[in-house]
Amino acid sequence: MGKLGKILSPIAAVLAIALAALSVLIYNGFQKYQKRAANLAETVEKTAKKLDAGTNTGLGSGKLSFADYKGDAGAFEKNTGNVVKLAGDVIGQRDELAEAIASMTQALGMPADTITADQLDAMESYQELLAIAKSYAEAFMKHDNELVKAIQDASKLVGAGNAANAAKRLPTIKETKAAASAEEGENAEEKTVKSAVYDSQEKQLSQLKTNIEAMVKRKAAYELAIKNLQKVFTAYKLKANVNGISGSGFEKILQDLAKDMMEINTKLKELDTIKNQLEEEKARVQAAEAKIKTLEAEKAELNEKLKAANDKLDYYGINNTDKPDLTDKSQVNPDTRGKVILDNKEWNYAIADLGKKKVVPGIEVIFADGTAYLASGIIKKVEEEICLIEITMRKAEDIPKGATVLIKGVQAEEGTN
Repeated sequence: MGKLGKILSPIAAVLAIALAALSVLIYNGFQKYQKRAANLAETVEKTAKKLDAGTNTGLGSGKLSFADYKGDAGAFEKNTGNVVKLAGDVIGQRDELAEAIASMTQALGMPADTITADQLDAMESYQELLAIAKSYAEAFMKHDNELVKAIQDASKLVGAGNAANAAKRLPTIKETKAAASAEEGENAEEKTVKSAVYDSQEKQLSQLKTNIEAMVKRKAAYELAIKNLQKVFTAYKLKANVNGISGSGFEKILQDLAKDMMEINTKLKELDTIKNQLEEEKARVQAAEAKIKTLEAEKAELNEKLKAANDKLDYYGINNTDKPDLTDKSQVNPDTRGKVILDNKEWNYAIADLGKKKVVPGIEVIFADGTAYLASGIIKKVEEEICLIEITMRKAEDIPKGATVLIKGVQAEEGTN
């Protein structure tokens, strides 16, 4: 035993030393494992909190240290489960956002293969794709705003009434509420989800379209009316090229047409002036005709009075003298003179106070006013105290009553009475 003890003592010492060394190695390894586990738990906690900071789920507040595990394993397992669930929810949220972004860009008109949900999942490309989606949405919004403004401006121009008021609100989006999904649990009916829908203004915009069509129709009617002006003003050649009113130079055509209308208006005023002058002249003619009728009536009355006077002279024998009636032109005294006692301007005759005892038919006479020559004539008929003289040069209206009658000659033409 003594020998065995002597032999085993070194072995025991060696084993003790080995055990001590092993213990040191195990302790050191455990320390490293414990430190790594602590770092891992801390990292998971930080990751959970970072994920929770953007989701507000409250699932990232659990502790995951070794002490927590030793103190309450059930809570530790629950906390790790929450971390796993939070990570899954974040991934699900990201997937839904990617799908929504892809759907929105396609709804805005972007080609379907430009941005897809799978492409947005890739870390190396999602920022670039989001920038594309943002720029497309901004471009669409700018386009939409310009379109809305164009509709608003058009509504004001055409006076679209309700459509003009509706255009002020374009585009109109309204919020709606709907019951939450039954998957939310017993309190689902108490929750609501909001969504946006376009409040259709089809009726108002249809009215705007109707007003624009009516305006176009009026424009066509105006153009046709202007083109027909040349057919209306047949007596006036328009300087404006009315046939080109539908073209781009319509402003100049309208200006030229305005000048044409001014000229026509001036001519119409001149025509009115001429009409008024004609009316005045017509009134003067009518007055002159009335005066002529009055003078003719006075003339007829004087003729009656002259005839009555001659009848009285004949009755009392005053017209008769001892001098015999002349029967031949040679018996007429060239110095014989008489006076015009009556004239007939209508028949171009005059009556002088030269009777049968002084002249005979066929004698040519001259009418004078003092030394001024008035007219010439020839005696056509001779009565006891008067004779009828036809005016052969000039007119009876040139011979006033009382004008002197002179004998031009006593030689008569063959066959004159």
